[in-house]
Amino acid sequence: MAAGAGERPGPSSGAPRGAARRAALVAAAAGLVAAGGPAALSARAAARAAGVPLAAVTYYFDDVPALLREAVEVLLDDLGERVRAASAATPPPAAEDPGATALAGAVVRLVLGPYGGRGAAGLRALYARTLELSADPELAPRLRAFDAACADAVARLLRSAGREAGAARAVLALADGWLVAAAVAGEAGPGDDGGALERWAAERLAPGLVALAPVR
Repeated sequence: MAAGAGERPGPSSGAPRGAARRAALVAAAAGLVAAGGPAALSARAAARAAGVPLAAVTYYFDDVPALLREAVEVLLDDLGERVRAASAATPPPAAEDPGATALAGAVVRLVLGPYGGRGAAGLRALYARTLELSADPELAPRLRAFDAACADAVARLLRSAGREAGAARAVLALADGWLVAAAVAGEAGPGDDGGALERWAAERLAPGLVALAPVR
């Protein structure tokens, strides 16, 4: 990434030690955001997690928001790789999965990514952090691009299952809706077990997938 707004290269940032420190800060920030959301990131926390002096944060970055944006780029790159891998799954064809239960499960797993199996707290974290980050005008376009990539991945799953892929974005929105409903229901609905929440959402998503005409 070229130097630009929000990035302070410094005279020695190209040296191996400087590059390593900068990379360590971005990786540490990404870990903090992934674990606790944007609120978990501070200059002190990033420096401590990276094992570098506190002054290194302001040496390599103009401010904490600049570090946050680079950390989110790392997280989205990682999530993008996970989404692509998940979309390579091969759900059974429509004739062998008439209730679309296997396909619904594959879509839910694709949407959840690393947040899968974490229960209601994991679901809430996924959507709360997405909404919080989308409020940053510099991150919003990147998040929209990631959302489009997720829709493309859902389309690949639908095609693999022999279903009409034109409604991929609507399927993605429906999956998000049922996952949010699962998080809200919590103990009053499917319980707080991650697997149970995901099955609950997939069971409710499946009828919508059945409505997609099999591709002849």
